[in-house]
Amino acid sequence: MAKKDTVAIYMRLSQEDGGQEAESNSIANQRKLLCAYAAKHFPGCPLLEFKDDGYSGANMDRPGISELLHWVRDGQVGCILVKDFSRFSRDYIEIGSYLEQIFPFAGVRFIAVEDGYDSAYGSGNAAGLGISFQNLMNDLYCKDISIKVKSSLAAKKERGIYANGNCAFGYRKDPKDRHTLLVDEEEAAIVKRIFGMAKRGKPSLEIARQLNAEGIKTPMERRVRRGTSSIMPKNGSFAWSASTICRMLGNASYVGDFVYGKYETPEISGKAKLKPKSEWKVYKNHHQPIIDRDTFARVQKGRRKKSPGKNKRHPLVGKMECGRCHKSLQMEHTKNPYFYCGNRYAE
Repeated sequence: MAKKDTVAIYMRLSQEDGGQEAESNSIANQRKLLCAYAAKHFPGCPLLEFKDDGYSGANMDRPGISELLHWVRDGQVGCILVKDFSRFSRDYIEIGSYLEQIFPFAGVRFIAVEDGYDSAYGSGNAAGLGISFQNLMNDLYCKDISIKVKSSLAAKKERGIYANGNCAFGYRKDPKDRHTLLVDEEEAAIVKRIFGMAKRGKPSLEIARQLNAEGIKTPMERRVRRGTSSIMPKNGSFAWSASTICRMLGNASYVGDFVYGKYETPEISGKAKLKPKSEWKVYKNHHQPIIDRDTFARVQKGRRKKSPGKNKRHPLVGKMECGRCHKSLQMEHTKNPYFYCGNRYAE
């Protein structure tokens, strides 16, 4: 084996791996297979375990694989064991780069047990025609699943079925029917108060500052406490911001409308892009409203409108953060553009 004697086993299971193959692809089954292989072929070698349960193989944005690759970069792994190529990745280009460039350069041996692949017995750095074809089929399978899932969700939304993962602050999903939205009275009271302050002409920044001063929990903090989210702020503390208030004031969910088709993803695993508002789809009177339409319309008229397409996105937007609160800096498009923290006056 390579200069390092540590063997890493990697396991992955996504929500897409259902049907008859669910049992064979389970984490427990993969662990049993890989541990048995390691015990037979690498007796006495230290064994590390990495797993991603509930993650798609369409991209490498997974905590388990990220930790594994961190060990590889530090030179602490000599061999990687997986059940088959699709467990590691379903991206044909991505897995080809690792097999032919990254792992050989790092001196890491790669074994896909059920695919019969072992890089130690490969021809040079090439994965071979059969392996390349197998990886291509995995990639095509992933794309096919993605298209089917998107089509299914789009068909549900066209029929007025709420098929989004999360719902707006002020609502919660019916425990008996996850496609039905119910009003959360405690959160709805906060929503009404925010719209009331905005209707009286109070700026979003002042609204955020007042809510923070009163210690009112933010939408994300409430989700974390309920166990429906695990996202934590960069600085470790939750706070209302002007951008959060602005998003709420422009959310048509509060008048009972279901807005969908706002984003498009040009490529499989690509980044979703916001479509022009004229292309959004709206299902009117979909659920119980929290705000009446007259109040919502008056608030929209009082909000500052930005001219679409006037300013191009600066390459540093989203990459710079405040040194104090660690939130992403926003850009002011003036004669002399500058970055600023949108949370600077919120506390």
